[in-house]
Amino acid sequence: MGLGLSVAGKSYASWAYSGFNSFREKVAAQIGINLPKMEGFSDVDKSILAEQGWEAYQKACEEDTDKISWDTVNDPIKGLLYHSDCEGEIPADQCAAIADRLEEIIKNWPDYSKLKVDPFWQERGYSPEMQLRNYDKEQALGLIEGLREAAKTGNPLEFH
Repeated sequence: MGLGLSVAGKSYASWAYSGFNSFREKVAAQIGINLPKMEGFSDVDKSILAEQGWEAYQKACEEDTDKISWDTVNDPIKGLLYHSDCEGEIPADQCAAIADRLEEIIKNWPDYSKLKVDPFWQERGYSPEMQLRNYDKEQALGLIEGLREAAKTGNPLEFH
């Protein structure tokens, strides 16, 4: 299961829910926002779930009350960062500004990252290092395209 972002039924980007959260944290960090500290997000250690169970995790979340208000953020990317990760839409009239800002934020992200290959696989003929496409950047570029299409057509960017 994951998140799809589309305009008028055409898909432009998709992530696993956890991947989208990670993507938003990277975008936010790039502009000096610690997303887990913001209203609507949690910085509770998720290992509590495995170690102490759902009730302990839920209690920790309820106690996680010192949050920063989104009213302190004056940046168009706020419309993407402070949005449900599974439903809803971004109105067309906000999409161009979000697209411009997202494009500015990701412009220096690398297209590829290097991954060291485990010696076990190197012994079987694999190179010591592999290049992996930057999935977040690829999807962000698709998202930017979708945001621009939404702005142009007047249709909202849909989260599903």
